[in-house]
Amino acid sequence: MTWSQRLEELTDGRTIERGQIYAASGRVESLREADGRVSATVQGTEKYRVELTADTYWCDCPVGVTGEFCKHCVAVAVEYEYGSEASAVPLAEHDVPAPDASNGVALWLDGLSADELRTLLVEAIERVDGMAEFVARAQIDATDDLATLADEVADTFSPRRRFYDYRDANDYATGVEPLVQLIEDRAAREGTAEFLRIVQKAIDQAVRTILRSDDSSGLQGMQIDRLLDAHLRAATRSSLSKADAKKLVTWLASFTFSGKQDFFHIDIDKYAHAIGPAGLQEYRRRLDAAAAKDSDDLAVRYAHGRLVILDGDVEQIVAHFGGALEGAYSFVHVVEALEEAGHATEAVDYARRGVAAHPQAPQLGPLVERVVSDARGRGALDEVVAVRRSRFEHHPSTTTFLALERDAVAAGQWTDSDHAATGAALSKVDPRGWVNLLHERRDDAAWTAALDAADRIDVDLWTKLLARRAKTDPASTLPHYQRLVDDVLVKADRQNYRTAARLLRDMRDAASAAGISPEFERVLADIKERNRRRPKFFDELRRAGLTR
Repeated sequence: MTWSQRLEELTDGRTIERGQIYAASGRVESLREADGRVSATVQGTEKYRVELTADTYWCDCPVGVTGEFCKHCVAVAVEYEYGSEASAVPLAEHDVPAPDASNGVALWLDGLSADELRTLLVEAIERVDGMAEFVARAQIDATDDLATLADEVADTFSPRRRFYDYRDANDYATGVEPLVQLIEDRAAREGTAEFLRIVQKAIDQAVRTILRSDDSSGLQGMQIDRLLDAHLRAATRSSLSKADAKKLVTWLASFTFSGKQDFFHIDIDKYAHAIGPAGLQEYRRRLDAAAAKDSDDLAVRYAHGRLVILDGDVEQIVAHFGGALEGAYSFVHVVEALEEAGHATEAVDYARRGVAAHPQAPQLGPLVERVVSDARGRGALDEVVAVRRSRFEHHPSTTTFLALERDAVAAGQWTDSDHAATGAALSKVDPRGWVNLLHERRDDAAWTAALDAADRIDVDLWTKLLARRAKTDPASTLPHYQRLVDDVLVKADRQNYRTAARLLRDMRDAASAAGISPEFERVLADIKERNRRRPKFFDELRRAGLTR
């Protein structure tokens, strides 16, 4: 009995149809037969491996690993039996043959639904040059009907393990990624209630999975964020009935206040158009009920904040996000919320207050940028430089130095004495940062600054400085190479041995360039003698070509 004759025994009709479409679309690749085993790869949501024998089958897709005869197995079986007749043809250029027992393509085309046939047509047209606009229109009208999409979401997103370890979690994320992309693409043009419910199903199942996953890589979390963004985009395009708007509010509130998860948030203010005034009122009622149980709950406070932004009252915004305005972060939160609510003038005002109240706080960056942006927009370049200079004086760092230098140069207010004074201040608190800045611009100045703070410059930066210095004055680098090697070898460690060997190799090259190789050989001999009880160090020297 052939595989095609066994398909109905092995799986259901919908899976057979999908597999047949995969085969006809040219998704089966690298088909081989050897020792009674048929193997291939199939381009599904990712590339899956399939193997078929006389009495066994296997696919590494999420469905296949459960032991099911999946659509990828169907595709390989069809491709194997019908060969080129089952592979994709540019249907835009060739007529579909009438059903006939002698025609392999027609064997599976006969009986396919109109939606499945349209899907196949779109996939074939995508391969025809010059048809991009037609494909875009066809995708809007025909590709992946919502019932099929709902089935795919249910099949692909539903968790099938009690726990997903790191590898399993990443495999899950890889498996659902094509559907995530499809949902993102469709959200740009679809706003129906049915589509919203499908996206909600995907989000719910993805959240169920991440709650039982090691998502150290963050892939699943990022996908859920993207699905939430897609849901919002679709909702903003929607025109829902009162009943559907109420269902949407029910899901939004359940997702936020059910207690099943507390790390993904809904910006309810951005759903105001979709749910309407009645929906907002219902959401507020549900929020009040959740607050009555735990007013300090993070989800409750976040939802309150979004509604405060939606209402737009400045005093309420300041009270909710800033409280007593005791720290720099309080001002940052207030400024961000005022910006979102459309109060640009008030945002600048509170940014200035925050900068004045906490001039030395490291968190002031966003407030400084807001003040600078406002001043620059008004053409007040003197104010821009003054704000930058004050920020550097209170919080000297490479970041504030570069910002001051850039804007002062643009305003024509940067001199050599300014550079020297700010550099001296920076070198006191961050000598490495100052040397690194100079290293990228002024070799001699960087070298001098490094000598002044030799013990505060790490090996990596010293290596860069020495490599640059060796091009102009190689002899001067030798004492510093020797010092670094001695410092590195204080600790017996394989990585330290590798670093020491690399430094010695660079030192040898510098000595050769300076014409003083014998001096290097004396240093190397001394280092070998002092470390003669470290065989692993000698292994690294041999790898570096420094000993036999």
